[in-house]
Amino acid sequence: MLFAVLEEQESMAQRVILYPKEWDAKREGQSKGERDPQVDTSRRLLREAAKRYRVMLQPVQPMVKIGD
Repeated sequence: MLFAVLEEQESMAQRVILYPKEWDAKREGQSKGERDPQVDTSRRLLREAAKRYRVMLQPVQPMVKIGD
């Protein structure tokens, strides 16, 4: 992973991961049984990257929705 290399080299570069804003909205108002396990896993991995590699997480509004 690129962020691991940047961390190993002690790079001062800012690290940012963009993710769909709807992942935040899906969590609100849903019980644990209603949540999408793939989105939950992705959110968990994003939080881990933020802690381990000092990555900033930035939600964005996708320009095009795929699958609708």
